[in-house]
Amino acid sequence: MTAKGVSVAVVLSVFLSYQVAIAGQNIVASIPRSRVKQDLKARLGEKYAGSYSTQKMLLDAGMRAYDELCGLPGNQVNNEILTGLIKKYYPSFSTIKLLYKSNIKAYHELND
Repeated sequence: MTAKGVSVAVVLSVFLSYQVAIAGQNIVASIPRSRVKQDLKARLGEKYAGSYSTQKMLLDAGMRAYDELCGLPGNQVNNEILTGLIKKYYPSFSTIKLLYKSNIKAYHELND
């Protein structure tokens, strides 16, 4: 479940429809920034209720990670890795970024 009880499958299907409309971008770039921020704020508010400085710090870090991931090329390997990570970890883009970097490094090591 994602923030506000929306299932990951539903969220991902919406995001995939955005991807079709925005050809050539990676799956992360197809997710509206405003939606990511809203979902991340909700998740952090639930997890860190009353700790506003923690929420702010993690929100800022998550949005920076989202922005960085948006800049990746929209190729098959990136989208395959990112789609799997989004299914499991949305809206935690700090986690997604960390795991993406590990996965892409392993991919390059296996294919060089």
